[in-house]
Amino acid sequence: MGQGQGMLFLQMALVGALVCVFFDTTRALRRVFRHHSFWVQVEDLLFWAVTTLAILYFILNHAGGELRFFYLLGMGLGAVLYFATASPWVMRLFVWGLRVKVQVFRWLVAVLRQLVSPFVKLWLKALAYVKRRVISASKTSKQRVQKTYHRGKNYGTLKWVGYKTKQQHKRTQREQLQLARQREQARQARQAHFEARLRKAREKDDI
Repeated sequence: MGQGQGMLFLQMALVGALVCVFFDTTRALRRVFRHHSFWVQVEDLLFWAVTTLAILYFILNHAGGELRFFYLLGMGLGAVLYFATASPWVMRLFVWGLRVKVQVFRWLVAVLRQLVSPFVKLWLKALAYVKRRVISASKTSKQRVQKTYHRGKNYGTLKWVGYKTKQQHKRTQREQLQLARQREQARQARQAHFEARLRKAREKDDI
């Protein structure tokens, strides 16, 4: 019985050390990567949730579901021994490993960028060429439509490109004719007024 309790005590000490290892993992992540206060709280919540579930699982499967004081004492002793001995070295190892992974990832991204960059440039040049060709074709078609409009042909096909339709052209012609008539009437009125004044002047001279 005592040997079994001693083994459980050592196992709980190991659990406490593993919990501290997990805690050092979160510390290393915060040291390598900048964290917002919101994500720090999320990490703390995740740490305590995982720790609680791990302890409950161990107690239910290895301690018969009994929570005793010396279990907590074993966990505390394991955590203290870990922080006093291995924690600084584990932290350095974790930080170094994360930084190496970050450098390797950046190197892979740079290499991939160098490999993909020529194809991306070629693709952009192809898109620019197609865009120029489309714009040129659009301008050419508009010029052709303008010429067709000035010739007075195919008015019904001009509406979708934004030029004057046959009805608009007729309305414009009517307005021009009306303006020409008004100008002619004004000219005739001025001429009649001038002739009337000239007759009056001659009548005065005859008198």
